[in-house]
Amino acid sequence: MSKEEKTIIVFDATELDNFELCTFKWHAFHHRNIRPKHTESYFEKGNLIHYLLELYYKAKQVNELNQEKIEETIELGRIKSLKFDLTLEEVAEHIFQFREYARFYEGENIIPLYIEQPFMVKIYEDEDMIVYISGQPDLIFKYTNTNNIAVMDHKRMQREFPYSPLRNQFLLYATAMKTDTVIVNKVGFQKTKAAKDRFVRTPFVYSQEILDEWKEDAINRAREMVIFEKVQHFPRNRTSCEKFNGCYLQRYCSTKPRAREFLIGTEYIIGKPWDIGEKLEAK
Repeated sequence: MSKEEKTIIVFDATELDNFELCTFKWHAFHHRNIRPKHTESYFEKGNLIHYLLELYYKAKQVNELNQEKIEETIELGRIKSLKFDLTLEEVAEHIFQFREYARFYEGENIIPLYIEQPFMVKIYEDEDMIVYISGQPDLIFKYTNTNNIAVMDHKRMQREFPYSPLRNQFLLYATAMKTDTVIVNKVGFQKTKAAKDRFVRTPFVYSQEILDEWKEDAINRAREMVIFEKVQHFPRNRTSCEKFNGCYLQRYCSTKPRAREFLIGTEYIIGKPWDIGEKLEAK
């Protein structure tokens, strides 16, 4: 079988999470592009702090990080916030926390290498299938006086959340970047905590055996994706409907099948495809 005839599977951590959570949600979100009509405010807030930190580390990467650059970043953040569904108070809170973050980590001894750089890495190939993993880490860096790279993932925190080292996102990044270290960069918005308790970095260090085990599982998930696609049946995992504050498709799935399509346009929309490949092609 020629390479052109092989089945090619590409997924990022979000798609893998959705597939493991519920194959119907995976199909609805990643194939049919069914989206909630209104974006949750939480995600808009996460996007704004990520944008500010992206500009911050890009300035640090070229040794242009100073107070003037921080003020310029804040002004660009204000302009960017107009695209999000945020109140003036919420925007002001982001700016305050960003200033606090910049002050707290002033002089940190890291060297940014890549900021928001998309990747696609092949992890498997046989006579029938090729499997790629993709993603876009917030920051790939190394510490001063070392050549060992690490991945940093920014997380906006409204309350404390115990991230697991077994999270697909972290294991995928470590596998793709060939590093054993992923750092969760918590940016806390808790008003009652001091800066040292709001800005916390949690490192996860992986053995090669753990990364190999995740890779084997991911390859088998790819095989399962091919099977579901082939038979065009995507069973619901009803034990997941209430997880993470409730699946956005609950209203859709609990409606009579013949009436579900009438929800498109009223409570749901057909959105833009989830495709990190667009960013890869733009590079």
